[in-house]
Amino acid sequence: MSPTFDTKGDAMPQDVLGFATRSKLIHSVGVVGKVIFKSFGGSPFTGIFKGANSGIIRFSSAAEPSKN
Repeated sequence: MSPTFDTKGDAMPQDVLGFATRSKLIHSVGVVGKVIFKSFGGSPFTGIFKGANSGIIRFSSAAEPSKN
């Protein structure tokens, strides 16, 4: 699992021949959208979690959605 968490970006890392080191089996398809994040203050987090007029969020599913 280390490449999944240690690699920056959405793509899986490549080997020396340029092929992905493995297939991305979960969260492989998602959608993105623009957001406004309003902070209530007092958060120890940085970046958008301090509050921002614009940001990008990604939603994806770990399992195939049911027909229901």
